[in-house]
Amino acid sequence: MRGAVIPADPQEAPAFQQALLDWFEAHARDLPWREPRFRKDPYAVLVSEIMLQQTRVETVIPYFLSWMETWPVVHALSCASEEEVLSAWQGLGYYNRARRLHRAAKQVVEEHEGRLPTTTSTLQDLPGVGPYTARAIAALAFGERVVAVDGNVARVWARLSCSEVDITRSQAKRAAREALEPLAPADDAGVFAEALIELGARVCTPAGPSCDACPVATWCEAHGAGKVDEVPAPREAREIPTVPVLALLVQDGEGRVLVRRRPSDGLLGGLWGLPMAEVPEAGRRATRARSLVEAPVDLDEAPVGEVVHTFTHKRWQVHVHRAWVERTPDAPSLTWQAPEDLDALARSTLDRKVERLLTQAEVAPFG
Repeated sequence: MRGAVIPADPQEAPAFQQALLDWFEAHARDLPWREPRFRKDPYAVLVSEIMLQQTRVETVIPYFLSWMETWPVVHALSCASEEEVLSAWQGLGYYNRARRLHRAAKQVVEEHEGRLPTTTSTLQDLPGVGPYTARAIAALAFGERVVAVDGNVARVWARLSCSEVDITRSQAKRAAREALEPLAPADDAGVFAEALIELGARVCTPAGPSCDACPVATWCEAHGAGKVDEVPAPREAREIPTVPVLALLVQDGEGRVLVRRRPSDGLLGGLWGLPMAEVPEAGRRATRARSLVEAPVDLDEAPVGEVVHTFTHKRWQVHVHRAWVERTPDAPSLTWQAPEDLDALARSTLDRKVERLLTQAEVAPFG
């Protein structure tokens, strides 16, 4: 799948570039990572791009500002503990991003003397930096003449070329890069790449695009053909499986609850919460409960409540059961914690949902 260069006539490329850049200068959102102190800082670009993966801009803003205040340079982040990093990431989701960003900072300090690699190919050697993120950093921080194609940019390309394809496919994104990168001006490649992303986010939206406000509508084949509502082709809805999950509310004589730190390489890895695991078969709950607390356990048959939490690829239906242990578990991943002290631990949105459920249901010791 190869996209034609847009506009088709190379002589019109400067007019296309200028129209897009003028629009971006006049209409770009006032975002913190676009401030002069961050805009050309490769580390700040890395942090913002990792945070923006699969997360809304509005959600990222306070996390980015807090992060850059806590760890303003890559050396500072490399010296932080994983617990500190995960705690700062609480509520942002997709926690593997935080761990990989942390490892990337260590790698930059240890292997590159604290300076990020400067090209798309070398940036991809960093943990958590894939082709899109590498192109974004290379363009925004170092001016490499590349275009970072996310869903927004792929949609812009599809409409400009009137290509009725599934823009989530890697072939479509490659075609978009081949069509758009020749248009990037050598002296303003970063701004051009950012302008394309902004255009897709604010004007060339999935539904109800604002074609009257589009600076490049003149070159848009879908607009000219009256097909902007049909292009790109709608993505087929994917059914998300629901998986039963067992969560244990274990309490000691002092009113503390047993919490477990998840393995760092799993879902919600490195975060603390009530002992919790998938149990597809109800008959295996007792066995799974024992492995969760690493001790003999007596499990209450009826759950005290239920929480549903959706990830990108599955939905957890969490059943919270009271449980009693015959002896205090002796494992580094398990600890007793007073409910009022849970905020000292890095926890996920799911774990906070469970805690709210228990508080609202007035289940001791949360009630």
